[in-house]
Amino acid sequence: TFINMLNEFCDSQVSDCQGMIEAAESEMENYSNLLDLNDKNQVAGISLGLTYNLNSRMKLFSEFSQLSGETLNPYNPETETDNYNSFDDRLGFGFIPIGFTAEWDKVTLSLDLRQNSENYLFNYWDQNYDHTRAMVVQKDGSNVVVTKEDKLYLYGKSKGANLSITSNFLKIFQLEMMYQYMNGDKWDNSINDYKSDQNSTFYTKLDIDTSIIQKVRIAEIFYQQSYSDKPFSFKPDENTLFGYNIGVEMADNMVLILKGRKSYVFENDGFRPVKTTQIETQVIF
Repeated sequence: TFINMLNEFCDSQVSDCQGMIEAAESEMENYSNLLDLNDKNQVAGISLGLTYNLNSRMKLFSEFSQLSGETLNPYNPETETDNYNSFDDRLGFGFIPIGFTAEWDKVTLSLDLRQNSENYLFNYWDQNYDHTRAMVVQKDGSNVVVTKEDKLYLYGKSKGANLSITSNFLKIFQLEMMYQYMNGDKWDNSINDYKSDQNSTFYTKLDIDTSIIQKVRIAEIFYQQSYSDKPFSFKPDENTLFGYNIGVEMADNMVLILKGRKSYVFENDGFRPVKTTQIETQVIF
């Protein structure tokens, strides 16, 4: 275990670090107490799409998706009994009635209209899901663990559009940009109710053509700002993510992937950056 490893390190490297061990044990116990292992908080989704090819370069599409699970009820059961009893905590659905995709030599463009019900987000499992799927937040003066599913009540009915462009240029780079504009209801803590607001997402990724670099299979960097009323203000919050992926070929059909991430967590009166690095092995069949 981690504590045993720390004990061994202290015995060999540090003369007196009992305080370090006690602090680590206390911190681990504090966070473990926040977890309710009996609360599985499961979420699932299903999607159905239709595509009609106009010609070899253009097509129309439509899509329906449904999330399955439950979110939190934001109303107080004692002081807001009617709202609490009438609130539907089941997760909702999203619908793209019509979308259009066109491909040219070096550019692919996609545009669609979309709308969703309460308790739903498009791109629920996005690049930042590893960070936002479970977070420690302050509630009523104490720390609690909330999942991304718990916070879906923040988003009411909305309508909007999504535009994405992918372009190859200079035969070396591929640039992908996606902007989703949604306007609808969002929960406002100051009034303890929903109000009309913007809910938009901006995502961009730059891929490098690794065919010119020996042994490198993946080289990409990306930036994502999700569910924001001003995604181009570039003000970091819990839905902001910078990252890179580098994949190196270790053997035939085996790639070692280095993943770097910079996300943000709320602390005191602002958001502080959190940097993480992961190493994964990918086997290609």
